[in-house]
Amino acid sequence: MKSQKYLYLLAVVIFVLGMAASVYVFFTVKLSEESSLLKRANTIAQLISVESIKNLSGSESDLQNSDYLSLKNDLQKALKVNPDIRFIYLMGRKENNIFFFVDSEPPNSPDYSPPGQDYPKASSKCHAAFNSDKGIHGDRFYFG
Repeated sequence: MKSQKYLYLLAVVIFVLGMAASVYVFFTVKLSEESSLLKRANTIAQLISVESIKNLSGSESDLQNSDYLSLKNDLQKALKVNPDIRFIYLMGRKENNIFFFVDSEPPNSPDYSPPGQDYPKASSKCHAAFNSDKGIHGDRFYFG
């Protein structure tokens, strides 16, 4: 009877230690992954010309703008060397509306967002990113 109590106690201790180790590994990997994504986003951001973005209107007229075409090409190249990333895009804000400047999708893709398209699903974190110079994560939005 006494050895059975020790066996149950040992099982509980092993279970608790296993759960604690699992939680530790989960959060360590999560933080590492977020850090890696933010570093890649910042690297891509460094390659983007701020002057080119300033030359965009955030409307369909950008489709004929050489800066838009160059930025789109750059985003598509960045996507090719980062195959684990699904979308890369530049967003802007007019008044309190978030919109797309440029995305990496080809125009014939069902996920394509033309320049100036509103993004009404923007979360409060996404809106807050425009008031900060820090990247955010959790909504999978990363800003450099």
